[in-house]
Amino acid sequence: MSDWVAPMGLSIHQSASPSGDTVYWPERLPPRGGRVCLHGSDGGFSGWNDVSCLLLAANLLAANGFVALAHSYNRPRQSGRAPGIDSALLDGTEAALAFLKQELAGHRCGVGLFGYSRGAEHALLAAQLMAEDGSDATPSAVAVHSPQDAIWPAFILSDFETGRDWDGDRHLPAWTWRGNADRTMPGTLWRGTTSLSRTDHAGNRGRGLEC
Repeated sequence: MSDWVAPMGLSIHQSASPSGDTVYWPERLPPRGGRVCLHGSDGGFSGWNDVSCLLLAANLLAANGFVALAHSYNRPRQSGRAPGIDSALLDGTEAALAFLKQELAGHRCGVGLFGYSRGAEHALLAAQLMAEDGSDATPSAVAVHSPQDAIWPAFILSDFETGRDWDGDRHLPAWTWRGNADRTMPGTLWRGTTSLSRTDHAGNRGRGLEC
């Protein structure tokens, strides 16, 4: 943990992205790079991921000179209640990356993507699709924690709450891309057609992201 300790007196300030996500900025240091952070199935503003992924990871990154955007890809319908993951838009992550790249354009910094659990699956799939489609928002690097080795079905909250199979109907897609689920259906293995490297841990803290 010593690598993550912020310099004495470093302060962080926040701003909002056009979609309402929180962006954490290092106030006194020029940015070393950027990273979009993705939560797990507990949701962006509910459960323990509100502390570990979106707040803790984003603040730790900002404390070490990175600009971190905490992207909530599935917003809760009720306050304090995590949403399901059912046809969530991967395009929103593409937009978050594009926004952060634009914000950091003057610093010539890379912008990476980090996700935990279902957010790791989201990060790998979104990065792969962006790379395959030649998107300008394709991340410079991807770091994930506890990823799956295939695309999982939708997480249906009502099934989880009533004790039924937690992932509901195995034919329902968790993700959509460009308005459909043709390339995001459950069970699809990673195609491995891009130059993006994969890791099953969050150890890639800065490679490919610094100015």
